[in-house]
Amino acid sequence: MKKMLLMLAVVVASTGMLSAQSVTKQNLTTESLIQQWQQKTRLPDGAIQRLLYNADPSSRVKVLGLFRQFIKDIGQVNSNDTEAAFGVIGTLCREYIKQADSIEPSDTQVFNIPFTFANGKEARLASYMSTEIKNLPENERSFYYSCADNLLDKMKGVCKSELLLPSDFQRDLNVYRNMVKSSEELNSSFVLQSLLPVMDSFNQYIATIPALGSVMANELQQPLKAGWGGKVVTSEFIKHHSSEVPATVQYELDTFADQLERFAK
Repeated sequence: MKKMLLMLAVVVASTGMLSAQSVTKQNLTTESLIQQWQQKTRLPDGAIQRLLYNADPSSRVKVLGLFRQFIKDIGQVNSNDTEAAFGVIGTLCREYIKQADSIEPSDTQVFNIPFTFANGKEARLASYMSTEIKNLPENERSFYYSCADNLLDKMKGVCKSELLLPSDFQRDLNVYRNMVKSSEELNSSFVLQSLLPVMDSFNQYIATIPALGSVMANELQQPLKAGWGGKVVTSEFIKHHSSEVPATVQYELDTFADQLERFAK
């Protein structure tokens, strides 16, 4: 009997531990997100905590402290509720814009901590903003574009560029990359055709968030291993093959290639 009770106690304890682990995994706290992000970036122990929790009442610390509250508040909103999400983002942006001049680029790394919506979708602030602003009413967009552009301009030198890319641009970029990598024979028309959505997305974003130009261009200019052999650098490929498409498209592609080389410097 005692043996059976002991076994039952072990099972119950194990179940409790698993349940606790599940809850912890599903409901990540701000602190655990900070710890995960700090491990990935290998920053000194306590570096992010000092940015977020420092008692110094300076403007910079105040803004960084707001990000802690932002993570908590955004966790009460579903990812498909754009209006509610930008209501939360607006509070952060208004204070950030006021104090932007006092915030160092290195401090903006904290804004790249991933956050989780109420429905479980994970996102990062810069990428989410740049992707979703166009879904806001037109009269509200300029404020958020200004905030996103300022933030991205500071973040682009200290954060991995692929984490800052708008999700729809990243999707189109992946289609193009897969075309290059998986094609066993060179078909320049197919490659350039897969590049057109990327070009259109690039042009739309630099018109509203100029700071994204260098972020997107540097990603596009990364050499790709081609399935037919050798490596492809996007701007060079365009210049070598744009003459094979209709003149109107050739002009757009050549202009695009020039922009990539200019922004990627």
